[in-house]
Amino acid sequence: MSPKRSDDVAPPPIDDEWRIRFFNNQAAEGWQELCRHVPANTRVCYERLRNDPLPVVATSRHQLLQHDLRKIQIKGGIYDQWQYEVTE
Repeated sequence: MSPKRSDDVAPPPIDDEWRIRFFNNQAAEGWQELCRHVPANTRVCYERLRNDPLPVVATSRHQLLQHDLRKIQIKGGIYDQWQYEVTE
């Protein structure tokens, strides 16, 4: 998904912030939907993921996925999958 004219520009990471990328087009579309419907909470989510995407313990909004979704293989590595709850 290459940027096009009039697309939003993501700020670059600074210091020890993480760079956030979409895993697939469905994730990108879902993110845009969140931005339209709950922009303030989506921004809070973005900032937290940038600063601490893998918390040591789960929080009320940030939990490990369950069962078959808990792990994912990407480029030979196996990683835990987390979800961050964004609500109104």
